[in-house]
Amino acid sequence: MKLIYNRKFVYIALLSAVVMWGYFLSLMAFGDPRMIDNQLFFEEMHWSEIVLMIQGLILTFILLFSSLYHSFSILGKKKWGVMILCVWPLTYVYAWMFYPNE
Repeated sequence: MKLIYNRKFVYIALLSAVVMWGYFLSLMAFGDPRMIDNQLFFEEMHWSEIVLMIQGLILTFILLFSSLYHSFSILGKKKWGVMILCVWPLTYVYAWMFYPNE
């Protein structure tokens, strides 16, 4: 749980999430034939797309759980913890606000 104190981890997790979502949204926007039904299954993905998706999701969940741990136990900011549980993108806002202060 020491990732909560590492500013570089926030940059890597945010960048991986932006790249992952940006790539899949660009597939939809530019009319990739695999995205005609707005779904992309593992059988249709290339190996690099699977790696990109898994890496982005794992880093997002690690950042989510470390932010929850930080908000509930270390700082006692339970309001932020509940908001992060309800709206997971607030994980990045929380990390952005409280990581530099540590």
